[in-house]
Amino acid sequence: DEIDLNIINRFKDACIVIGIQGWLRDIGPNGKIIPRDYEKKFGQKVKAIVYSELDHPQSEVLAHRLLDTAEIVVITRSERGVTVLNNGRCVNLPAISAVEVDPTGAGDVFGIVLGLGLSAGLDPIDAANRAIGAASRVVEGPGIGRLMEVASSVLQSY
Repeated sequence: DEIDLNIINRFKDACIVIGIQGWLRDIGPNGKIIPRDYEKKFGQKVKAIVYSELDHPQSEVLAHRLLDTAEIVVITRSERGVTVLNNGRCVNLPAISAVEVDPTGAGDVFGIVLGLGLSAGLDPIDAANRAIGAASRVVEGPGIGRLMEVASSVLQSY
C-alpha cells in the first residue's frame, strides 16, 4: 500500500502495467509474510496486472477476478514460464532456459519489458515472450547482474 491508487487516474492515456505483489501480502504474527485478499479497484481499467503464482495461494482464481480491472493479467511462474489471460484466452508460455544465479528483480524486469512491449503496440503474447527473454537473462548474474546488457538489448529492439 505504498502507492496511492489515485495516481493512476493522472495517466488516462498511458499504458499502465501494475505489479501487485505488495498488495497481495501482509505482515502477520512474528513478522511472517502472509497472503491477503486483493480488493483494490482502480479509477480506470489498466492495461496489465502482473504477479507471481507465489504471491497468492489462489493465484488462478485471482487472475480471473482481475480481468474486471485489467485488459491483460499475467501470472509469472519462474522457470515454468508465464500464463497470459486476455480476451477470453489463457495462454501458457514456456520459460527460456537460464542458469540461475540470483532471481532478485526478475519479476520487476518482466513487468517493465512487458509494459514497454505493450506500449509499443505489441500483441500481449509477443510482449510477454520478450519479457520472458529479458527476465531469463537477468537471473544469470548476481545483484543487477546482466541488467545493463539486458536493458541495452531490449531498448534496441523497440
